[in-house]
Amino acid sequence: MPDDSSPLLAPHGVAALPDKRQVAASFSRAAASYDAVAELQRGVGESLLS
Repeated sequence: MPDDSSPLLAPHGVAALPDKRQVAASFSRAAASYDAVAELQRGVGESLLS
């Protein structure tokens, strides 16, 4: 049986989808750090390929 304290469960233990607006806002807040990590990954990849 699923843990009833999970934020993705509705009151009766039925799986609930996250609010799309909250998901979008979360991704927007994290976008700058994603870009920084992607730049690092590109640099490492280029270094490995050379």
